[in-house]
Amino acid sequence: MDTDKYTDKYTGKFGSTDTFRRATLVYVAGPYSKGSIGENIHFAVRAANALRREGYAVIVPHSTIIEDIVSPHMYESWLYHALQLVTCCDVICRIVGESPGADVEVRLARKLGIPVYYNIEELIRNEKVWRERVRPTGKEFRPLSDALREKEEAVTETNFRLPYVRAAN
Repeated sequence: MDTDKYTDKYTGKFGSTDTFRRATLVYVAGPYSKGSIGENIHFAVRAANALRREGYAVIVPHSTIIEDIVSPHMYESWLYHALQLVTCCDVICRIVGESPGADVEVRLARKLGIPVYYNIEELIRNEKVWRERVRPTGKEFRPLSDALREKEEAVTETNFRLPYVRAAN
């Protein structure tokens, strides 16, 4: 595989650990089941593509529709999964539309101190400044155990519980 073709303005050569920096991970939060599911997914994917063109790594929880077709789960189960993904992200991009699930994701992000943007252009402008001036290097990060403990406490504080599921016999 020729890694040179994966070079971009933020990371240098993809295959080189000397020049590689982790891209900012953006979670796209927005409507899924309110209104047209197809239109909601289309809008989320378009937002994700705009962010990817700017060099971001993007999580689009709407893509779980493929998993749900193969292995259906209750809404609460998918929301729990989505909240776990939120805790891994650097930034939340809240796209337009009514969504109780996205509102829960935003509340959790704020509890964790994860920036939330409602406009892609504002996200890109502010995150470029953050990436160039403030973003810590790997050596300056807090111990992973501390960060995970804080995230676990914030998820617990939302009083979110999975529905009871009976174990298979």
